Amino acid sequence: VSFGALLYLAALGELFSEKVGILNLGVEGMMAVGAVTGFMAAMETGNPWVALVVAIVAGALVAMVHGLFTVVLGAEQVVSGLSLTILGIGLAAYLGKGYVGRPPGAELVPVDWGPLSEIRWLGPVLFRQSPIVYLA
Repeated sequence: VSFGALLYLAALGELFSEKVGILNLGVEGMMAVGAVTGFMAAMETGNPWVALVVAIVAGALVAMVHGLFTVVLGAEQVVSGLSLTILGIGLAAYLGKGYVGRPPGAELVPVDWGPLSEIRWLGPVLFRQSPIVYLA
């Protein structure tokens, strides 16, 4: 459920992009850059909320690069999007190398729903998730 919520948020962003007529094939690169910068921020600060803000800002900056190329400079949307995907994944791999093998610095604590969390099979799936899952 938690991974699905993250993909849902990315798909929702792509949906808004498609609604205004922009084909955004760079979503995966944006997610990769956001993920690695958020992880780096969590490792350095120990605060998961700071890491979340850093991840959102980093992903938004990559999205603004796509907007600059396609809307302002008139570049082909497919080329720009795929380039940002390749660049984002490569950049994330490069930046993340120094953090391989290190334990996470911070994590969002799952929301406690009391007795609902104890329901067999259903409780752990639906009622022991991070706040981001419920926000999505």
